[in-house]
Amino acid sequence: MSVGKEHSLLIGCPGALEIRRIEVGILDNITMNPWHAGLDTFIDLDKDEDFVDRDGLQAMTNRGSRLFGITCQGTTPDVGNSVMEGHTAVGRISAGAYSPFQQCGIGYVRFAESGGWEGRELAPMSADGSAAACAVVNLPFYDPEKRFPGGSTTRFPSADQAQRRSCGAGGLPQDVMQDAAVEVVGDLVAGIDAAGQDDLGR
Repeated sequence: MSVGKEHSLLIGCPGALEIRRIEVGILDNITMNPWHAGLDTFIDLDKDEDFVDRDGLQAMTNRGSRLFGITCQGTTPDVGNSVMEGHTAVGRISAGAYSPFQQCGIGYVRFAESGGWEGRELAPMSADGSAAACAVVNLPFYDPEKRFPGGSTTRFPSADQAQRRSCGAGGLPQDVMQDAAVEVVGDLVAGIDAAGQDDLGR
């Protein structure tokens, strides 16, 4: 820990990777088509080259997404549990975890039908049969423009900034992303670069 401190390195575990995966909207083993998984950006039916199940995708008329994020205050979505709208089950939780960064429970919900789910308050059932109101949001939970991978920002919101925001409102707004004071990625890059230069000089 003392060696990694100057590079902002922290102790991690597989569970932390799972939380991060959910936060950034990385999908697991998908058993739905690209339309319903919200991957329509990557579908080009007009391209000259053929691809797997092109005809099937082209024939589909219901192309709306059925995969969304869900944020819950005071509870963590349990995988496999039903998501209720009133007394009707409209979806099922496919991934869930507590996000220490966003200070609430987050997860993925697969809906039985496509529709305008974003912004609606639904109630995932828990193991004891109780239900808590949660908000449906688009994925990912933050950085939808992929500014981190693109290198256009190295600023990461601090835990204090995240805690002051309402997770039920659907994740972190762009002003928090832009104005955050914790530059984790920048520190890591600077540290790696400095270490590399030091090795070259030996």
